[in-house]
Amino acid sequence: MDEACGILISLAVPDTELRCQIDVTHDKLTFEASVTTDRAARPPSDYSFAFQVIETLADTVVAEVSEGTASIRLAKRHRDGTQPASDRYPPA
Repeated sequence: MDEACGILISLAVPDTELRCQIDVTHDKLTFEASVTTDRAARPPSDYSFAFQVIETLADTVVAEVSEGTASIRLAKRHRDGTQPASDRYPPA
């Protein structure tokens, strides 16, 4: 998630907010982040190191720029369909 946010910060216009949403279901975690950007901005290259990191760790990645908003959505399925480890093992 930090790599996605770093990419978006580089595309953001000054004084914009980084908007993030995280959804956890029984079978996957979905993350979406977006910023306001210049209309001439382009999605990050899938050849960049940061994007390669994201693609290695996530099951699906979508990066786009549309109507002045840059966004990155990624999803990661739980390994065995169970709840994430943080739900199974509460902090001590």
